[in-house]
Amino acid sequence: MANARSTRLVWYGLLAATSGVLILAMLPPTLPAPLQAVVREGFAPVCHQLPGRSPHFGGVPVALCDRCSGIYVGLVVGVLGTGWGTNLWVVLGAYGRYVLLGALVPLGLDWGGPLLQGSS
Repeated sequence: MANARSTRLVWYGLLAATSGVLILAMLPPTLPAPLQAVVREGFAPVCHQLPGRSPHFGGVPVALCDRCSGIYVGLVVGVLGTGWGTNLWVVLGAYGRYVLLGALVPLGLDWGGPLLQGSS
């Protein structure tokens, strides 16, 4: 019983951490200009933040580009899926590994597409 409770607490902690980082990255359009700069500077080491490739709300870009925003949303969805989707993994059984491998296909296409395009 205690093990299930500690596992659930870890899951809540991961969910809070990943959701918090995503929310923080989306906050700049709602913040005053000096705080926008602080948040963007915090995310600058992990994202190029080009305005033309970033989602805008109210004409103000968020602290992440489209690709990084998708990665952070995927982290939150992944944590949600591991906590609430435990029955899903039981149903999938041995096929769960193929679902995980299939999830790598978009990443592989994103990585391999420019390589294939550049070689022609």
